[in-house]
Amino acid sequence: MTVIKHDIDPDGDVEIVLKDHGKHQTIPEVRVRKGTEFPLAEAPVVGSPILSDLVIPKDSAKNGDSQNKGGSDSNKEPIEIRIRVSSHQLSLVSPVFKKMLQGPFKEGTSPTSSSEPPIQEISASDWNVHALVIVLYIIHGRQHLAPQRVSLRFLVDVAVIVDYYDCANSVCLVVQLWDSLLPENQRNQSNTEFFILRLYISWVFSLSESFSRMAAWYLRTGQGIDLVETYDLPVAAILAKLDLKRRAFINEILTILNAIAKQHRLGKMTCKIFECRAMVYGSMQIGISEMKSANPLLDSPLYKGYSVADVISLVKQFPHTNWRLLSQQSAHQCSVRSLMAQTFTNIEKGMGQSKLSDFQHERS
Repeated sequence: MTVIKHDIDPDGDVEIVLKDHGKHQTIPEVRVRKGTEFPLAEAPVVGSPILSDLVIPKDSAKNGDSQNKGGSDSNKEPIEIRIRVSSHQLSLVSPVFKKMLQGPFKEGTSPTSSSEPPIQEISASDWNVHALVIVLYIIHGRQHLAPQRVSLRFLVDVAVIVDYYDCANSVCLVVQLWDSLLPENQRNQSNTEFFILRLYISWVFSLSESFSRMAAWYLRTGQGIDLVETYDLPVAAILAKLDLKRRAFINEILTILNAIAKQHRLGKMTCKIFECRAMVYGSMQIGISEMKSANPLLDSPLYKGYSVADVISLVKQFPHTNWRLLSQQSAHQCSVRSLMAQTFTNIEKGMGQSKLSDFQHERS
């Protein structure tokens, strides 16, 4: 076994022992009817003076990548990384570390010479080692050694570690700086994977405005949680709660659509012109029939494969009747689209009202 040591606090009384580093797969996979490419930069950091002495053998990194992709590389020599840190600093910023170090079931200590105080060990596995080291440097008050910029992929790895050890308060200022300096192509993309990552980062670091924007986008374009494989990204509970809202919005659209059709069938609509009733009702019946025929999954309460935006678009494609009474100079205003306009406006407003505080109890 190859052992790599890294001192964050040379006088520290704790060693974090990391094994099987880099095995976490934190990039979700989303199956959609019309997917898009989602490349993420592999380069972990820019301008980091603290990682030059933490060189991980390339074979080890490849081994971690192959594990993520389901491959096996059992012939590679295992790597153990030992990071010297301070128990005081860990306990100060993280209740999880504090429990590990001070609780009744604290981790064991490693043997040392009789002249030295014992070094307590904390076991860890699977983390991105560079992300873990940078988080620990920040925890120890050495923010000036943190990198100037990081990639979105790296920022997600940091968020997963911070979430697990519950130490967001000590890292959030640096993360906000990193987030503001992300390359443009990693700040503005239009695919579901990107917004899930941004949603998770916003949730971990309590970025309220960003969380609301990401949640609104997911509600608008997400096609169901059954199509999302989150792997090791602990975001499933958040997505499940948002998916309930997605289904509720779609159900609201279809319910109101059917209610308007029923009103026209029974003659209870606001407009009392018979020709209007006949035109709109016929248009709605044809539209509903064709929509359900082409999209049978809309009869399922899960609405798998359909986003709120998809359903709104389908309704807007209903046949449009262009007619007028002989006494009128312009076309009659009643149509499926005009009758559903207020519903669409309300739905859009509702999708933008997700608050971070409503999801705080999802923390593990």
